Amino acid sequence: MKRIFLSVIAAILVTATTINAQSDWKLAKDKNGIKVYTRTQTGSKNKEFKAYTTVNAPIAKVEAKLGDVDNFDEWMNDVINPRQVKKVSNNEYYNYIELKVPFPFDNRDMVLHVKKSNVNGVITLDQTSAPTEEEAKKGKVRMTVASGKWILTPEGNTTKIEYTFSADPAGSIPTWVVNMFVVDGPVTTLSNMKDDLE
Repeated sequence: MKRIFLSVIAAILVTATTINAQSDWKLAKDKNGIKVYTRTQTGSKNKEFKAYTTVNAPIAKVEAKLGDVDNFDEWMNDVINPRQVKKVSNNEYYNYIELKVPFPFDNRDMVLHVKKSNVNGVITLDQTSAPTEEEAKKGKVRMTVASGKWILTPEGNTTKIEYTFSADPAGSIPTWVVNMFVVDGPVTTLSNMKDDLE
């Protein structure tokens, strides 16, 4: 009986923690059919984001766009010099991107380890920082802590997109500079993606 009671209490605590984690997200922007939620990262003053939209394009087309790293700079907010560093397989690879940062601060760059999966037609691209996969560059600040995820869900001829990302910008940079990328960045990125695909 005691064991059952403890199991019930544990289940309640897990549920409460999950609900609390979900409620941490606050709607920061709702524009062009794009909703961006933000919350403060654990142990940091910086924010992370979770963005949602639906694109009037089939999932294969959206997946292809996310796989075309060389052209990320045409639609991703403040991204320059994107390229693939290493390809392990069609479902695992490493991408390099540089982020333009306002003067007088140095641009940031990062290498992201991408793993792609397909579960019942839902495609997920998990991204984690892999800073040692390429030597750091002079004049750039290497971001060593970053993670994100793209989740693509097919809905007929449209695709529902969930895009999350969090990072430590590294070096000396004001929080306000970082956080201006957190809200406007995903709106610009997803708006450009919609314009290109629709």
